[in-house]
Parts: sequence; structure tokens; C-alpha cells
Amino acid sequence: MTYNFKTMIARIGSDPAPLNMRMSNTFAMAHVTRIDDSGEQRLLQVKLRTGEIEDDIAEFRPAGIKHKKQGETLLVRFGGQRRNTMAVFTDSGVVGGDYLQDGDVALDDDRGLHIWFSADGIVIEANGLPVTIKNTTKLRVEGDIEATGEVTAKADGDAIPLSTHLTQNVQTGSGVSGPPKKP
Repeated sequence: MTYNFKTMIARIGSDPAPLNMRMSNTFAMAHVTRIDDSGEQRLLQVKLRTGEIEDDIAEFRPAGIKHKKQGETLLVRFGGQRRNTMAVFTDSGVVGGDYLQDGDVALDDDRGLHIWFSADGIVIEANGLPVTIKNTTKLRVEGDIEATGEVTAKADGDAIPLSTHLTQNVQTGSGVSGPPKKP
């Protein structure tokens, strides 16, 4: 069956007002005022631009993105019905992560790995896994490097721990020592 405007009006009745109302209620902008992370689904309390407060709005967000900052959300009401409202594109509130402070942003995964951008700096939590930087010609660090574990350098392809390396041909004064000795 094909539909045209007349058949659509006939199906909804002669008054298109209910359809117009549903269409105008499909989207709304709101400010997030509270977040409930206690359940399986994150629920928001929002304040609409009209001043109305709506509670228990389910939030849809991309996996792994977390933040704690004030902002807005776009509400989508399926069928124009308030009982079918979902928050999408949220830019506010604590979006997971008890470690986040106001203004922080983090990328997380389900293995406990995260990159946390905070006012104090950047933290990479590797959860016991290696961190690899690939395809670079040089890594430049403008600042001190501090390691709580072993630092290993490579000389001629052999790994040499810097905590126990020995050098050859040590000279006193302003002379130059030889290359590291292989263990």
C-alpha cells in the first residue's frame, strides 16, 4: 500500500495536531543536573530549557568515553512520547570513573585500561600490560624521566639493564669511557 499525504491524514484522523505534537516533542535540549550510576544503565536527571525537571532518563553513550564536566545533552523521544526518552550526545556530569575530578576526561576499556586527562597531567593505566609506541623516528621527552622499575637499553641488539650495566675502558678525568659491556 502506498501512502500520500491524504492517506496519512485519513489514518491519523482529520486533525494533524497529534502528529505535529509528537514531531515537536521528538528532540529536546537539556542540562544534566544529576547522574545515577548505581544500576546497570546510567540514569540522568535533566532540566529542560522550559525549566521542567525529568528524572530517570536512560543515557546512551559510546563505550569507553568518560568525563566529569558540566554541559548539555540531547534528548530523543521515540514516538514523541516522554516515557520513551533517551539522552544521547551527553556532554556533562560524571560519565563513570570514581577517580575523575571536575573537568577530567578519560578513555576506558573493559579490561581496566584507561588514559586519564586531568588538571594534574595525563595518566595511562596499563593494568600490567605493555605500552607500545609504534612507527616513530624519534621519541622526545621534554622533562625528567623517572622509572620505578628496570630501565633497559639496547646496544647492538642486546638488552642492557641500566641499573647493572658496566662500561669498558673507564678513564679518569675528562676522558671518554668505552661502550657498555654485554652482561
